[in-house]
Amino acid sequence: ELLHFQVIPLACGYCVRTGSTREYLARGSGVDVAGEYNNLEQVPPSPGEVHEALGTATRRLSAQDSEFEFKGDWNKPDATFVSSDQRASVEVEFVGQTAVLVHDRGPQGRLVRVTIDGREYPPVDMSGKAETSVRTCLAAGLEDGPHKLRLWPLLAWRQGTMFVRGLEVADGIAPTATLRAK
Repeated sequence: ELLHFQVIPLACGYCVRTGSTREYLARGSGVDVAGEYNNLEQVPPSPGEVHEALGTATRRLSAQDSEFEFKGDWNKPDATFVSSDQRASVEVEFVGQTAVLVHDRGPQGRLVRVTIDGREYPPVDMSGKAETSVRTCLAAGLEDGPHKLRLWPLLAWRQGTMFVRGLEVADGIAPTATLRAK
């Protein structure tokens, strides 16, 4: 018996939240089951999942570390890497079950696309009132890894700025390797 649950439509079924777990309730073709999300990973974490994930982060990787690979035009006015380049991206490999992006937010911020191991996750909104060191849970409950995180503008044709300070991870501590320029 489900007393407290939330149903979220997916393009290929439904995601049912019961407590902090996610399960499929139904499946469809994507045509007969219209949905906002294409897969389970795109469903944003619930507030409880975010709170739990933020509390588990055990290591912070600074964007200044060599594990981060920045492509395109980036500036570093302080501890934050900043880019308004429509083709800019950043990649980092990490080991862990939880990934929390540390970034800034500002009036000129943009929506940022997120993939982990090639799978798309909910975008990060870096627009809004100016704040520094905002912590946004990207994913929780991943396999230990290694994983590859990639960030780049979601709506490249729109003006906006990305702000990256680092990544907090849990359950895996060290990054796997330094990425090389491609």
